[in-house]
Amino acid sequence: MKRSIATALGLIALAHTTAYAQSYPNKPIRMFQGFAVGGTPDLVGRAFTPVMSQVLGQPIVIENRIGASGTAAANAVAKADPDGYTMLVAEHGSTVYLHLMMKLPYDPMKELAVVSPAFKGDFILVSAAGAKINSLKELLAQAKANPGKLSYGHSGMGTVHHLTMEFFKERAGIDLTPIAYKGGGQSIQAGVAGEVPLVISGQNTSDAHVDSGRLKPLAIFGKERWKSRPEVPTMHEFFPGLEAAGWGSMFVPAGTPRDIQLKLNGAAMKALADPETAKRLRGMGLEPPAMTLEQSHQFWLQERDQWHAIVRRLNLKLD
Repeated sequence: MKRSIATALGLIALAHTTAYAQSYPNKPIRMFQGFAVGGTPDLVGRAFTPVMSQVLGQPIVIENRIGASGTAAANAVAKADPDGYTMLVAEHGSTVYLHLMMKLPYDPMKELAVVSPAFKGDFILVSAAGAKINSLKELLAQAKANPGKLSYGHSGMGTVHHLTMEFFKERAGIDLTPIAYKGGGQSIQAGVAGEVPLVISGQNTSDAHVDSGRLKPLAIFGKERWKSRPEVPTMHEFFPGLEAAGWGSMFVPAGTPRDIQLKLNGAAMKALADPETAKRLRGMGLEPPAMTLEQSHQFWLQERDQWHAIVRRLNLKLD
């Protein structure tokens, strides 16, 4: 009798969940992102939302919850109701990398669920026009002659920009001082203003300043040179195996019904396949990497494991 009651209750709960997912969404969806307007997550979210809104039949409203290298937005989503009406678009920093180096007010691996990748983009290391560093070779020579005296700007402690540069320092055998800013837009402006001699950036935030001569490209953190800048070498050419790319994904609170996650993944896949969305992403130096729900989750775990090994080896910790 008890088993029959339990089975009946389980079927009722399943039927309720299925009916809820079938009616989803019936109101606007909030999409949080943790950096300032004009940063990569913000621009990516605004590139995605027109098609996703059309597919889902409801508006998606971007909310910029700035703070703590993206963790303020991630925490808000992690603690939200798992009903599919609160999403996060984020670089993997706030969902993977920071988790490896410090205690957060949320556990991204337990309190967030990834539903789709959002973007992929190689990084570039640039120097300020007044820094008198015209090539990677010149940077290496200056850094070795003056340990710790050169600084580099990045988009926030624990972000993949920060980890990538620490990985570069290890491979190159040099010491550079990290300076954290609130997002890639602010760090690149600091380079343009000469506040820091070096900046690691995405292509979308650096291109215009490189074209104008206010910043000088030194090397790309990718295996292949960019078609748009074939004269710029890759880090791989100097240090084989030194590659890093920026990834971002869309997340919902853990416990969000699977049917809803599948709906969101399907809407994201259609956005990524949309020619106009893909054009906007590629215009920012990003690629639209479509993945199923299962593939998205597996990739997220691979990112965690890959960078966990680097964090442990470098003994990187944040307060």
